[in-house]
Amino acid sequence: MFINEDLKLNNTMNIDYFSQIRYLKNYLEYFPLAQIQDAYKYFLQSFLGPSHFLQSNNNVEKFLRTEFEDFAEELSNYPKIIRLGANVKYFRVSISLINDISFESYLNSFLGSLEINPKFTIPEWLSIWKKISDLLIKEKLFNKKDIQLFNNELTADKYIFHHSDKYRE
Repeated sequence: MFINEDLKLNNTMNIDYFSQIRYLKNYLEYFPLAQIQDAYKYFLQSFLGPSHFLQSNNNVEKFLRTEFEDFAEELSNYPKIIRLGANVKYFRVSISLINDISFESYLNSFLGSLEINPKFTIPEWLSIWKKISDLLIKEKLFNKKDIQLFNNELTADKYIFHHSDKYRE
């Protein structure tokens, strides 16, 4: 296992970035048209789980409603449960497994799963993402220019994105 001491954050967690990239490669097998914003969303959810919404200025209900409605009809080859990253406790569960509940029940369940004290602040997360995006360039998983353009859009106030349109194709 690769662990580099200079990648230690807050002296609380070593991040094995290469294992994270390996998990992303497996994930991309299911979503070959995924764009850099989809990889970013994968990692955001891997590291922060649903708690990333706690520090967001976005309207959580509106954001989740869009996700809920957009994934009402998913691809048949979409995995029902996906582990998000290496050494993390988060899984993405297909909305198709819970399509018989109301949005309000979904929202309440989601909000009930939030961690009050996220592992990382948004600036810390953006620092982690920078290291990940450098590896994505090195591994040639996405176009360098696309990664740079995407990274230029990221700020502490704008760090949550929906999946790309191509991701859903």
